[in-house]
Parts: sequence; structure tokens; C-alpha cells
Amino acid sequence: MKKGFTLVELLGVITVIAILTIIAFPPIINQINRSKNELSDTTLEIIYSATELWIEQNQNTYPLNESDIYCITLQELVDNEMLQEPIQDAKTGQDVSLSKVVKVEVGQNRNMKTTLVDSTECTAF
Repeated sequence: MKKGFTLVELLGVITVIAILTIIAFPPIINQINRSKNELSDTTLEIIYSATELWIEQNQNTYPLNESDIYCITLQELVDNEMLQEPIQDAKTGQDVSLSKVVKVEVGQNRNMKTTLVDSTECTAF
């Protein structure tokens, strides 16, 4: 009697493995993407918090008057040790350019709205 697997048995095992891969792979990829998005959101929160702290520490330069807009580069935050470089985008794995700007808009009750934009998109009054 010969030892080994028949072709049908091998094809059956390969088919089962393929089906398990098809079922398991999309949820794994989705979880990885969710983790990257959460990390990217966390990175933005850190940048925004550092910016708000920088503004609070430098109230003479950045008074919180309603309708004021301030543009603070990431390079300025790094130079003043509010952030550490390199700042990496979790979605792409690339470093974020330090020429990017955090646009801070002061609203009612001194509430700050912060957004990360290109330097051409931020004009302070």
C-alpha cells in the first residue's frame, strides 16, 4: 500500500484553507485600517493640544480675542519643544511636513477650533 495523500485530499485541504483565508482576511485588514485611523486621530489630538498649550503659554503674542485667527507652523511647535520630530502620519507612514500649519480660530467664550492645513490655506487677520 502506498503512503501519502491523494490529489482529492490535497485539493480539499487547499480549498478549506482558501475559504478560511477569504473569511478571515477582510476583518483583519479592516481592524488594521481602524487602528491606523485611530492613531492618526490621536496624532492630530496631540498636535492640537500642543498648539493650545503653546497659545496659553504665549498669551502676549496670541491673545484669545473672539474672531482672531492664528497660524502656527509645526516647525515652530517643534522648535519650542511642544512636539518632537519626526511627526508621522499613521495612514501613509510618511513624515508630516513641518511647514504644515495649525490654524487656530478663536470663537465665543475663548473656545479654540484647531485644524491642520497647508501654509497657503491659513491667513491670520
